[in-house]
Amino acid sequence: MNPDHPPRLAKWIRLLGDPRIRIAIAIGTLAALALAVVAWKSGVTPADLKRWGEGLLAFLRLHPALLFLATCILPALPVPASPFIILFGVVYTPLIGTPGAVGLAILALAINMSWTWWIASRPARNLVERLIERYDIKIPTLKTGGAVQLICILRLTPGFPFFVQNLILGFLHVPFRLYLLLSVGLTSIFTAGFVISGGALLAGKGGKALGGLALILLAVALTNYLRKRLGRKTSDAAP
Repeated sequence: MNPDHPPRLAKWIRLLGDPRIRIAIAIGTLAALALAVVAWKSGVTPADLKRWGEGLLAFLRLHPALLFLATCILPALPVPASPFIILFGVVYTPLIGTPGAVGLAILALAINMSWTWWIASRPARNLVERLIERYDIKIPTLKTGGAVQLICILRLTPGFPFFVQNLILGFLHVPFRLYLLLSVGLTSIFTAGFVISGGALLAGKGGKALGGLALILLAVALTNYLRKRLGRKTSDAAP
């Protein structure tokens, strides 16, 4: 046996044990169980589910702009972004190819990040400032170094919902250009992996689907590395 195999296996096990992966698996499992119970109680059969799924995909293929519009809007609410990104691979890959589908998904998320930042940094912050001005309390405005650190902490730490990250960063007046560039950079590998996997799985291309999964695992590995580096810098700066 190649002596390199056990260390490599251990690395893959550590990646799959990442909190983001565990959270995603737990949420997916609970959602699947809940849907199964509702379907069973309602008398829905697997054939019905398959027909509805095929109907939804057919509708989105006829109206792909609706998927783009939904991705620009709905992840700003307590709605996961990943199902929409997976659908980009299914709907847009046959139309504009994999690179186009990935680029369009990144653009949709960037638009979502942009308008939610504006809502949080303008109307929401102004309202809160008027409410607390009588108490002589000021909401902090971060400098560049603190802004970079906060963006990385929120984007790299598991457990923060996507819309919560956007609202916090906008509310604290993180500079928009810095916010958007860093946010897109830190999430684009995940986005590409989900788009590639979604399109390949439906087309029955196992090799390409594994490539998308590899991208997701690479993003997890980079996230862990950057989070550890950020943690060390924060600890060094604490004194």
